[in-house]
Amino acid sequence: MVLRPQERRGPQLNRPPSKGPATAGPFRTPGAGPRAIDRGKDLIVGLQTDAPLKRAITPYGGGATISGGEPLLQPVFTGELLHRMKHELGLHTALDTSGFLSVRAPDALLRDTDLVLLDIKSWDPHTYEKVTGRSPAPTLGLARRLVGLGQEVHVRFVLVPGLTDGPADVEGVAAFAAGLGNVSRVDILPFHKLGEAKWQALAMPFTLHDTPSPALEQVAAAREVFRAHGLHAV
Repeated sequence: MVLRPQERRGPQLNRPPSKGPATAGPFRTPGAGPRAIDRGKDLIVGLQTDAPLKRAITPYGGGATISGGEPLLQPVFTGELLHRMKHELGLHTALDTSGFLSVRAPDALLRDTDLVLLDIKSWDPHTYEKVTGRSPAPTLGLARRLVGLGQEVHVRFVLVPGLTDGPADVEGVAAFAAGLGNVSRVDILPFHKLGEAKWQALAMPFTLHDTPSPALEQVAAAREVFRAHGLHAV
């Protein structure tokens, strides 16, 4: 995409002479321009490619998704980015989150989020803690909170053989999602081991090494449980 002259501003294009090291978000840059992220203020001063981004996305009905990692590790940054994308660029906004850090998300951040992609790892508290090392309470609490705010939700459920594929687990998540009233879609995500090499590179044990991916029939069966509750499951 060719940038217009007035768009060629920012920390990467037409940068003013460096005056020493500056911090732009989590990165160190030789000299942060006037449209960089000012970590000292914890604000986004400007988006470098506002206009070309909007020109590229809006003709196709697209939007922007903040993902990670976990975006709510940086709630001020995430909130400001969502706000500016929604109100300055007019983009549809989405937030992909586990919900565990939802206490960090003010209502304003969630209101600037048109769609929340919420990962619910398991319905059983013991399985949830085994998989994540954390309690499911913050995630379920965020789901209920989003109902009150009137925000649309897509639930993401990873089907892991021997962990989250039990009938009670699948039924529990399906019943909970159906009872919310704001879940427009459920993604049944088959477990895979594409990230195993990352664990090996960090010399960390990959505890699911011997866990197979679910068979197509298992995924289809789980999908039907959600559909039986009136949910759009894919």
